[in-house]
Amino acid sequence: MEILRDSIKLQEENKMMKKLILLQQQVGYPLDNLMNEQFIQKLPEESFIWTIISKKYELLTGQRANKEMIIQEELYKNITYGMFVDECFQAILHFHLVITDYKFNLHIIQDSIRILKQQISLLESHNQLKFEQPNRLSICYTRHKSLKTDIFNHYQIKYKAYLNGQEQKSIYARGDELICSFPILEESKILTIAVYGKRKVNGTEFKILSRIELDLNEVLISFPLQSYSKELIQPCLLTLDYQDESLDAQFYGKNPIELQFQLSMPSENRIQMMKVLKQRQEDFANQIRQEIESRNSYIQSIIQPFNDLIYIPGEDLKNKYEIDSQRFSCSACLIF
Repeated sequence: MEILRDSIKLQEENKMMKKLILLQQQVGYPLDNLMNEQFIQKLPEESFIWTIISKKYELLTGQRANKEMIIQEELYKNITYGMFVDECFQAILHFHLVITDYKFNLHIIQDSIRILKQQISLLESHNQLKFEQPNRLSICYTRHKSLKTDIFNHYQIKYKAYLNGQEQKSIYARGDELICSFPILEESKILTIAVYGKRKVNGTEFKILSRIELDLNEVLISFPLQSYSKELIQPCLLTLDYQDESLDAQFYGKNPIELQFQLSMPSENRIQMMKVLKQRQEDFANQIRQEIESRNSYIQSIIQPFNDLIYIPGEDLKNKYEIDSQRFSCSACLIF
């Protein structure tokens, strides 16, 4: 999934790099000319462009200046239109890539909402799907050479977990006979993974090195959602990073833990849990739409001085005459 995300980001970056010439053509002044009062007076009072001009002035002179100083002291005359266009383009590129990433996340979340609705409907409409199982979350860790870092040269490591104040339990390696498991109670919200270490040289006891707190719903949403209507819910793997937080730490790098989670749950509990997860995902989707709208508003304010440019959120920067109005309307609806 992350490889796909990076690939999309690279494609968008390469595509947008070709759009710099549009801004250069639309600014309306020779690029090597210094900015003038006529251009400045056309800029809206509340616009992200003032932040861009202020940032460029600070980069050139090492001095900070707000909008009022830029206007009153004519500080804009230190900046060429070419410099201004370059800064505008970099800001547009940044916000566009952020929007692209948000859209990628939104697609994943919308897909999870669709699957959860489907799974809830299956369990609610089929009375024969009654899974009489204990309500239990089990955890084990993976032993693999690729997961070993230099911290293992200094410590003997072990892991423990506890769920909302329940008794702390040791986490065992995958394949061991002993199992770490917890009942999922109504008040269960936070799963804590504690990392303990005993020094290999002169170590007498295990001491806490790090704690990782996980939202339990973040774990539950990570299971293959299509399996929630099956008798056996497929396990999920999560890789977490921790650092030695002790005062006399010997290794300061990141250390991965790969945890396997298994879940069993009666049908009614599954339905209620999935409804909670669906609401959580819907809330996240709304938050992402707001973030997209916020970044889009920045881009719209940046392109305001470039009269014939239009930005299709998360898609492209184009000349107005190239845009089919019906297609633009549909694109906007898909995003917002």
